[in-house]
Amino acid sequence: MPDEASTPDAEALLAGTLALMTAWAHPSPEAKLAPEALQSLLRKKIISNLFFLQHHPLISPHLRQVASNVHGQWHAALCMQTLEDKPTSGPAPTDEQRSALH
Repeated sequence: MPDEASTPDAEALLAGTLALMTAWAHPSPEAKLAPEALQSLLRKKIISNLFFLQHHPLISPHLRQVASNVHGQWHAALCMQTLEDKPTSGPAPTDEQRSALH
């Protein structure tokens, strides 16, 4: 982990992660993305934040353990979602569909 001067504030990181989790649970109807796409992006950021929380030098060992456990649960959910989203058969996406993703 980098030195403390370049380490994000632990409370801000925790508060931001909780806000992201709330947004994931209740996606905004005004969002410019479909709820599933928004949740996918939020899930990835939540996992990233939980990773940094579990390794944060200024957080107690007990809270780091909680962050580690929660990180594992969110990461497992991401892996399961990724497997479910993979098409097992059917036509390949068109160029237009691919370009809409970028």
